[in-house]
Amino acid sequence: MSRARRANAIPNAQLQSDVSDAMERAARGIRKAHSLSEEIGDTQFVSVLEQLQIRSMTTIRNLETLKRLVTALEEFAARAAA
Repeated sequence: MSRARRANAIPNAQLQSDVSDAMERAARGIRKAHSLSEEIGDTQFVSVLEQLQIRSMTTIRNLETLKRLVTALEEFAARAAA
């Protein structure tokens, strides 16, 4: 298996598009998680990470885990705002 540092370095156009889309979704999810962490505070953010068994933002294994994190943070922020 070869590795590419940029999506446009992948020779297959469809795979290139899929990788680019996944990278964009990941970037949006990370920005959203960061924004929500600022909104709810460090203690609560760490609590949500622990509940999902995520060691840190650098150890999120895949987009599904990132999605679960963002959803949990959104739910926590909504409860805190109510």
